[in-house]
Order: sequence, then structure tokens, then C-alpha cells
Amino acid sequence: MGKITSIKPQKNKKRVNVFIDNKYAFAMPLETYVKSKIKVGDELTATQQTRVANKATTRTLYNALLNYSSLRPRSEYEINSWLKKKGIPSKTSNKFKSKLINLQLLNDHKFATWWINQRNEFRPRSMKHLRSELLAKRINLSIIKEALQETKVDEISSAKKLFIKKSKQLAKLDPKTRQRKIIQYLEAKGFSYETVSKLIDHLRPSE
Repeated sequence: MGKITSIKPQKNKKRVNVFIDNKYAFAMPLETYVKSKIKVGDELTATQQTRVANKATTRTLYNALLNYSSLRPRSEYEINSWLKKKGIPSKTSNKFKSKLINLQLLNDHKFATWWINQRNEFRPRSMKHLRSELLAKRINLSIIKEALQETKVDEISSAKKLFIKKSKQLAKLDPKTRQRKIIQYLEAKGFSYETVSKLIDHLRPSE
């Protein structure tokens, strides 16, 4: 049996430290503390102390997961990796994932769509490379195909963006060398011969 001798808020005011018999026992999120209804003067058995501490730890981990999942769309593989890294038991992990699904923060299709749009906007890729990247993220192939179709990836537009960027980087080279290197670059990025051939007019030396 131990007696709660003080409950002190942390500097961030989002958590409190609980002291039992004048010794630090555990910390817990403010909302968990309010729900627990514990107060100074309460006496807790060792079992009760463990139960309260475990609830506090679980809530802290869930809040951290919620923050991680809210920064950007996450794939189920990413969430599973995060949970595994934290050493969270499978039963608790499943509960956490169910909550994320209900909050629409865990959806592989949503993640795939976001990933493709981000690539198209900031780091253009061929459909072949996009497919490979998403497969590496453990996204199901059927979901990838659906997301690629829905986002209407324009390979010509993506190739042009890369062409313009690479042309600036190779501006000091003679036209023929620049053209050859750009073609090799686009093919290495996964663009098909058909796609690259459609850009030939843009790639021809102008000097």
C-alpha cells in the first residue's frame, strides 16, 4: 500500500508527476489524470499503482502515435513498424490501429494517393518508379494500380519536368552530349522508350 503525497504538473502543463510516499512514482497525461480521479491522500495497493501507471503509459504511447499519424498520411506498414519499434504488445497495437482507422488516419489507399501526388508535384517519377516505391512501402499492388489510375499520372508531363531540371544542370555541355545524357537519365528514372521518344523534339540540339 502506498499513499499519494503529491501530484505536480510538468513544465509543459500537459502531464503530471505522481509521487507516492514522497517519492516519484510515475507520470501521466493530464487528461488521463483527470479521468483516473486519483488525488492526494489516496492509498493505492501495488496492483492499483501498476494499473494506473500502465494506463498512463498506454495513453502516452497512443498520443505519440496520434501525433506521428497526423503529420502526414501513413501506410499500415509504417504504423506497424512504429508500433514494433516501441515494443507495444499486439493486443494494444490492434486497438491503436482500430482507433486510427476510425479517425481515417490509417488507410493504404489514401497513403498511396498522397504519395503519388507528392511525387508528381515535387519529385516527378515514372509510373514504373512510383509502383516500385509503393511496393517497397508494402502497399498492395491492386491498391497501387487503383491509385495510379485515379490520380491520372501524366508521364509526359513528369518527364518534361525532369527534362527541364536536368537540362539546367547540364547546360554547359555541348547539345549532343546533353541530349544523350538526358535520355539516359529519363530511362534510368523508369520512363519507357515510347515516353522518351515523345520528348525527342524537346531534346534535339538547338545549337
